[in-house]
Amino acid sequence: MFKMTFKKQAWIMLLGSITISALLFLVANVSYLRFDFTEDQVYSLSDSTRNILKQVEEPIMIRAYLTPDLPQPYGRLSRFVEDMLHAYHQAGSNHVGFEIINPDSDPNTATSLSMMGIPKVQVQVIEDDRAQTKQGYLAVVIEYLDQKEVIQVVQSEAGFEYALTSHIKRLTHVGKKKVGIVPAYGAPSLSELQALKDVVAADYELVEVHPEEKNIPDDIDALIIPGFTSAPSQKMRYALDQFRLQNKGMMILAGQVRAKLEQGFVVQPVPNDTNVWLKDYGMALESGLVMDMQALRIRVNQRQGRIAFQTMVDYPLIPQVIDLNPQHILSQGLESVNLPFASPLTWYNDTKGVVLLHSSENSAVQNGPPFDINPLVAIPQRFAGLRLTKSALVQCVEGKANSAFSENISNNPEHVHKNQAGATRVLLVGSLSLLDDQFIDGENALFILNALDWLTHDEALIHLRSSGITQRPLTHLDSDVRAIWKATWIFALPLLLLLMGIWRWRTLKS
Repeated sequence: MFKMTFKKQAWIMLLGSITISALLFLVANVSYLRFDFTEDQVYSLSDSTRNILKQVEEPIMIRAYLTPDLPQPYGRLSRFVEDMLHAYHQAGSNHVGFEIINPDSDPNTATSLSMMGIPKVQVQVIEDDRAQTKQGYLAVVIEYLDQKEVIQVVQSEAGFEYALTSHIKRLTHVGKKKVGIVPAYGAPSLSELQALKDVVAADYELVEVHPEEKNIPDDIDALIIPGFTSAPSQKMRYALDQFRLQNKGMMILAGQVRAKLEQGFVVQPVPNDTNVWLKDYGMALESGLVMDMQALRIRVNQRQGRIAFQTMVDYPLIPQVIDLNPQHILSQGLESVNLPFASPLTWYNDTKGVVLLHSSENSAVQNGPPFDINPLVAIPQRFAGLRLTKSALVQCVEGKANSAFSENISNNPEHVHKNQAGATRVLLVGSLSLLDDQFIDGENALFILNALDWLTHDEALIHLRSSGITQRPLTHLDSDVRAIWKATWIFALPLLLLLMGIWRWRTLKS
């Protein structure tokens, strides 16, 4: 009798759970009620997006071209896009409309999409016990007044909100902000920074400025000094000082070497007096190159006799920085940044600033020049005799600042000398190679875009841009610790399962 009652109770509980789950599913579909338990809240609109949508003054229409019945994961993406557009519509009140369009319903639709450069997604599906190729669309078109922006293919849930919101932001705000590049004293010109141009093209216009020859234009919102390799003149320093005191931002790259990787593993040392000018902003560059066991893995070409092959090695001179300041808006949300051939930073004259990026505790400083940058040197040999310690690699100062100069030293007598400002921003990166084409990858590109947003006092999209990043660099472990963990997974867990089985067997037997 007891067993029968127990079975009935189990069936009632099972059927009740199924019924409640089905009702909740139906309510969620009808009301678009969602509970987002993802780490980065991928399925929820951020406050940044809501604030931008509130500023939309004219109607904006979002059209999603979604082919139905695509296999997973594309079928899930279609549902995700539809849910997110409902959220945009609700947050944008009467100014944001949307439409879900089946491209297969009208033959003219495919022609229109082709004219906009929107490709079909090709996926492999198993139907009738055989593999087949199916094509479809996962595109979004945003229309505002007489302008149009296109997301050609929705790749994944992560990054969708940033892509859509940034397109809306570009459509509803007139013009791009201008960022000046200072190609002087050995710093690369704009033509040498093609990858940087491509990364920021959607949000910023890069232009070269020559402060010693001509005043920096008023429409320049921030400056990038991509690395002096000789000491700047007093006139250059004064021009940069006065630009900062217009409450505008500056990103400065500084280091002890400039990489010449097109010539192999070669670096060009920078004279010691080159970076003395950083004291104008209360910062300084220390000597040496930072080496970190938490490093980027690179591919190295080798040859033995007539045989050529490639080897993957951890290269300590390109630290993979995972110690990022979680409190500062520029670095919060980012997971790692690669800083090639970086030098340690410090403060000058007790300046109160913020360190954004540190090397790991398993890092050391190699003295030089000359510097040994051979990638095939074993890590134990490279770190032998060196003291392991963290180093500051990126730091910033912001807020109230005083001029480093007491009077006008420019050639323009009409210039009004500025002594003080209240909202300045200066970012110092201890690597001359951060903006080189070969180092602007996905993670570094996010850091650079965040930096420009911060320097131009436009932080609305910083949180969105870094959300959804899923890379988790592994923490370096000593060989003894690794051996203990290996033994735990190989022997301890099976032993635990065996003991649980014996205990269960004895319980049932008794």
